[in-house]
Amino acid sequence: MQALDSNVLIRYLVRDHPAQSRQAAQIIERAQQNQERLFLSLFVLCETFWVLDYTYKQTRSAIADVIDEILETPVFEVEHAALMRACILSYRTGRAGLADYVIGAVAERAGCAATVTFDRDLRRCPGFRVL
Repeated sequence: MQALDSNVLIRYLVRDHPAQSRQAAQIIERAQQNQERLFLSLFVLCETFWVLDYTYKQTRSAIADVIDEILETPVFEVEHAALMRACILSYRTGRAGLADYVIGAVAERAGCAATVTFDRDLRRCPGFRVL
């Protein structure tokens, strides 16, 4: 199994750089043909979210749809996929960024009572304590 960096995944998704997008597609298509899996870490998905949001100005719904599609694509082995699915649901219904929900979910999984934050978008979100 190989792991993908977010820049490869982003080139595959947005196809904004012809040469790099073609290379990214070849890696993913080759893995699909060979019935291999490509590993995507939580960090890669969070960074992909950030780039789609801040660089490409995608809507919350469009970003959530992209991450959902990645989670359902058999070629991708997503780190803690169930946790990421729960975070996407929180992201769809909440106000904070995807990485915020991942931070909280990982902390909860580690046994933390709460994640302390200054982020007011997490005021009513279980598992967070806003200062």
